[in-house]
Amino acid sequence: MLKVLHVAKIAQIAGAERHLLALLPGLRTADLDVRMLVLENPAKPADEFVEQLTAAQVPVTRMAYPLRDSLLSARSPRFLADLRGTIRAQAPDIVHTHLIHSDLYGALAAKLAGVPQIVCTRHNLDPFRQRRQWQIVTALLWRQASGGIAVSNAVRDFVLRYEHAAPHKIHTIYYGIAPYDAAESPSRAQMRVAWGVPLDAPVVGTVARLVKQKGLHHGLEAFAQVRQQVPDAHYVLAGEGDRRAELEALAGQLGIKDNVHFLGWQRDAHAVLNAVDVLLLPSLWEGLPVSFLEAMSHGLPIVSTAIGPVQEAVIDGETGFLVPPGDSEALVVPLQRLLTDAALRQRMGEAGQQRVKAVFSQDKMVQLTAEFYQSL
Repeated sequence: MLKVLHVAKIAQIAGAERHLLALLPGLRTADLDVRMLVLENPAKPADEFVEQLTAAQVPVTRMAYPLRDSLLSARSPRFLADLRGTIRAQAPDIVHTHLIHSDLYGALAAKLAGVPQIVCTRHNLDPFRQRRQWQIVTALLWRQASGGIAVSNAVRDFVLRYEHAAPHKIHTIYYGIAPYDAAESPSRAQMRVAWGVPLDAPVVGTVARLVKQKGLHHGLEAFAQVRQQVPDAHYVLAGEGDRRAELEALAGQLGIKDNVHFLGWQRDAHAVLNAVDVLLLPSLWEGLPVSFLEAMSHGLPIVSTAIGPVQEAVIDGETGFLVPPGDSEALVVPLQRLLTDAALRQRMGEAGQQRVKAVFSQDKMVQLTAEFYQSL
């Protein structure tokens, strides 16, 4: 039985973390000894993530990450040595890293610990990886890696272009999710009552970190125009991030604060999606948003931007509408159409459900990942 140790710095549960929560329990049923090493800032403990993995019977080791949000500091050598010792004690056959802190320190520590195989998953089109210094660093890391996974073809192309990985090393495996079970979440009516939103109101929803990447100021600007034609519409945003105060201020400036609801981080994303009519995510760049797949499993149409990874998930005109990134005006018409046309919402939502089953299932993700490990 192969022993695989996943390593990631965890602060909050977002797309990559939800991916791990779906993937790791599945891999343990695929005859693999899968474990998780969580790097965490003591000021932002990963209790919720650890709790969910532990409940799914995945062994978890926690290690303090003393570098805050930086990547390099005077404490880096000591941390690297401690991480090497922690990995060596686990004696894995494969170390699998996620996200930049783990890609850097986890891969180096695994190499120093003598781990036979080192792999990584690239989750996003991080702009900083285009900088020359990071291209040099990631190119060196790819030389040490046995292979890697990209969560979309667009991410794979990005890795080949900017990280200079050998093409045979990087494989696309899409995120996958389990079928949605409505009985596991609060009802649509319960959620709307909690939000103070009328049961019959048309509702736009966003489930995402409130950060620059998500382009949410464009969503608010578009919603302000939509409300002129659909005055009873509401917009709920589930998530936290460094742009929250700015976005709340913008909602006030646009005169829509009474119809915009900032919910903060929500443990149960499905409960939010169960109570909205359309998912909106006007991202400026992405890897492959898990919230898209979850929304499609709920039968929700999606309004988003025509960027590479999104176009692999959402079929424009069939499961939702895609517009150019950074264009608030372009979001208005598709949002208005979907909020006022229940038949269109249903048709696109059903198409999305079929697409998730065919392309983005949890079983398919687990199978392809297990096969990838075996191929090493």
